[in-house]
Amino acid sequence: MFPRGQRLDGRPTLLVRGDLDICGSISLEAELTLVESARPPVIVLDLRELGFIDLHGLDAILAANERARSQGRRIVCVLGVNGPVRRLFDLAGAADEIEILDRARHGDDSDDQAPAPGAA
Repeated sequence: MFPRGQRLDGRPTLLVRGDLDICGSISLEAELTLVESARPPVIVLDLRELGFIDLHGLDAILAANERARSQGRRIVCVLGVNGPVRRLFDLAGAADEIEILDRARHGDDSDDQAPAPGAA
């Protein structure tokens, strides 16, 4: 797992590549701690180049989402339309708990966002 910081639409973005397993989740948590210290209103996790994610990786993302919510901030995950990451989010019910985009927006006004949790 190789998190790499960048900015997407002015928001801090972590591009996560490779595998997000128990070892990768430790690296992700360290990167998130660093980004969270600046208290941005939104942090984007771009997971489209992630080849594998296990429950440790998903737990790290959901924990970051809970921290953000408790502080009035947001975590947004860019997953892509399908693939192993999207399947895990759907199967685990995480897609109902966290804000998801199918693809990153690059300055356009289209709404690629999945419905908010609880929305029909």
